[in-house]
Amino acid sequence: MAKVVGPLHSSEARGRMGGLVYNTWRGVATVKAKVSPCQPRTSLQLSIRAIAITLARDWAACVNKSAWDAYAYAHPTTDGMGNSVRATGANWYLALGTRLKLISESVSETPPAVAAPDAVTGLALTPTVGQISAAWTTPATDTNSIEFWLDGPHSAGRAGSITKARCKSRPAANTTPEVITGLQPGTYDVFARSLNRTTGLVSTWVSASCVVPAA
Repeated sequence: MAKVVGPLHSSEARGRMGGLVYNTWRGVATVKAKVSPCQPRTSLQLSIRAIAITLARDWAACVNKSAWDAYAYAHPTTDGMGNSVRATGANWYLALGTRLKLISESVSETPPAVAAPDAVTGLALTPTVGQISAAWTTPATDTNSIEFWLDGPHSAGRAGSITKARCKSRPAANTTPEVITGLQPGTYDVFARSLNRTTGLVSTWVSASCVVPAA
């Protein structure tokens, strides 16, 4: 971004002309090159977009919207600031449906009749060169899958955050231990939660840290 004087032979110019964008910022005339918006197209992003389109169509034809709305009213969620909020029935249907379709499970037209699964217990990490082996005690994986999200590698002095983590393992069914490979040396925070493969409901997060060594 550059400062300009008398842009386009005027006292002020705003908008795009050719490949340049003119504006005024805090009383200063500026100009910068127009940048086309980035449209990431990773395989996961494309899958989620396709799932969202399918679920939106299914929701439009769903005959149980009132049941989903009632479920949403009875099950408030928590936003990023820790405040209690109520999602819509459509929000719940899309969220649960997306989780189920990502592990190739069928989506129910009726809201869950059971509670969310219990949190993972006994999470234990064993790091070796290039990978982390994650073991846990419960829950059993007969009706649940365990999702693993990683934040790292980062400096040892920084606390891990689920908002910065990325999903590294979301199997349709897994057994302990789950081995996460392709990792660079450094400190990792591993977040795990249980996913019910019938309802799409998830548990609260648990986490642990470890250091993947260099070769």
